Amino acid sequence: MNKPITRSTARRIAAGYVGVVTLAAVAYEFAGRPEYGVGAMTLAAWPGDVLLLVFVLYPLTLLTGDASGVEEAGFSLIDPLFQGAGAVVNVLIVWGVLTFVRHFRTECRRSRSS
Repeated sequence: MNKPITRSTARRIAAGYVGVVTLAAVAYEFAGRPEYGVGAMTLAAWPGDVLLLVFVLYPLTLLTGDASGVEEAGFSLIDPLFQGAGAVVNVLIVWGVLTFVRHFRTECRRSRSS
């Protein structure tokens, strides 16, 4: 029988994922945002970065009225922070789904025994 992943191991995996995505985004930024890396950086934090964009950044832009250019020339730490935040959202999505599955499984077992 397989040994289940402990909570500390799961936390290490989640922190490693967020760290790798953030470091890759910083390296991508230092490389000058080459064309061939756009797809990889988009997939690294997808769908978390899209959810952040739609539910946080776009409404914030509408509320503040700041419609200045999103793309900045030169080096910027905004994109790596955005990618890292997208990875955090992905970790929270996975955590929520797993919590729901565990709760559902517990309730199913409880209803069968009644």
